[in-house]
Amino acid sequence: MEAITAASDDGTKPKPFKVNRLENEGYYGGVRLIMAICKVFYKYCNDKKIELNAGNFSLSYETNIPRQTGLSGSSAIVSAALSCLLDFYEVRHLIEVEVRPNLILNAEKELGIVAGLQDRVAQVYGGLVYMPFPLAAAMLSFSITNEAYALIAEV
Repeated sequence: MEAITAASDDGTKPKPFKVNRLENEGYYGGVRLIMAICKVFYKYCNDKKIELNAGNFSLSYETNIPRQTGLSGSSAIVSAALSCLLDFYEVRHLIEVEVRPNLILNAEKELGIVAGLQDRVAQVYGGLVYMPFPLAAAMLSFSITNEAYALIAEV
């Protein structure tokens, strides 16, 4: 493993650190997720005429959610970044909570991530969330009536 020495701003001796991000994550990871939510957030605010204060910020993340395991790691990073943006720009009260899951989903779609609203809704609202799916229920009902014998046999 190679080490890179980073120059220190405070005058202390530079410390080497291991470079393994590219080996572990390739050119992907959370940085592109953060950039995508920044773009989607800015566009939404611009479209809705929500004025953003001037200022610079830094966003960083750390996660222990394994990649590509279906545990909503990418949406968790995007959701947390959106929350930071809402607080930094002091616009949480101007962007309705009902809109936020779609902003998160749109950021992921920017990157070609195929997903639905379920995880994003739970992350935005927190806790246990009931989400009715009337179309899915109708399809299940149709399936049950047409496959009743098979379902009974499996039970």
